Amino acid sequence: ITKTVGVSMAVQTDEITPADKKLYALRDVTGTVASIPLITASILSKKLAEGASTLVFDVKCGTGAFMKTREDAVALANSLVNGAKAAGRKAAALVTDMNAPLGRAVGNVNEVAEAIDLLQAKADDCTRPLSDLSVEFAALMVSLAKEIPLDEARALCVEKLADGSAFAKFEAMVKAQGGDLGRFARVREKPTFKFRIQAMRSGFVSAIDAEKVGRVALALGAGREQAGDRIDPLAGIHLAVKVGDKVTVGQPLATLERSSDPESLTPAAAELYKAFAIGPTAPEPQPLILERIG
Repeated sequence: ITKTVGVSMAVQTDEITPADKKLYALRDVTGTVASIPLITASILSKKLAEGASTLVFDVKCGTGAFMKTREDAVALANSLVNGAKAAGRKAAALVTDMNAPLGRAVGNVNEVAEAIDLLQAKADDCTRPLSDLSVEFAALMVSLAKEIPLDEARALCVEKLADGSAFAKFEAMVKAQGGDLGRFARVREKPTFKFRIQAMRSGFVSAIDAEKVGRVALALGAGREQAGDRIDPLAGIHLAVKVGDKVTVGQPLATLERSSDPESLTPAAAELYKAFAIGPTAPEPQPLILERIG
């Protein structure tokens, strides 16, 4: 999965890069979805059409990413940064690890809720890495845009997060696009069917397969396998542990939820359990940021 962070929030529409959707469909049937030049063109076309003057790219690699290897992720990052600079934009990229999920939430409503919590400076031990990584991307953007040292930009971002300015800006962006956080809060409170999985042995969480977690969330209704599939906004997974945590028998690992069809939670839970590896020793800590480009 490749994400882009720019000065605006938008996707392909009939007004912004209308050809991109058709080109992507053509790539799908010709087996060229993984082509780095075509990925670069697809991503940059939207950002350049929006008029963004500064771009920071998050190019992920690992089991939960489109680019499975660090080498491929670095190649894509270089292509994106070089393409943006050739178009006269300031640009940089971070290659980041996606072998395990970031934070606790996987899904639609629960991921937005987690983002709101982080913007309100409510990070906990499990979501701290996600918060720190988000600050790092924001700092890199501010550093490039304002042409100030990264340390100064990072301190500014931490300050804006702590004093509520970051969340206020998010509220303004939601309002400007016709969104309603009050309505979101009401949706968030709707009841769901839940299924909790627990550790069947004691030890340390040595791995959480991000791709398998994502596929289980997809099966629950958190995403579409094909155009026209209905998305259940409340479907998703809430992780109770992160890689490196010590667990005991019976300790919760994760909770699956969806708004309907509770019978489907049982096979999904069995599949999700396979995503967790528990070993006798704590794994060596791995950095989230693997490389900076640009």
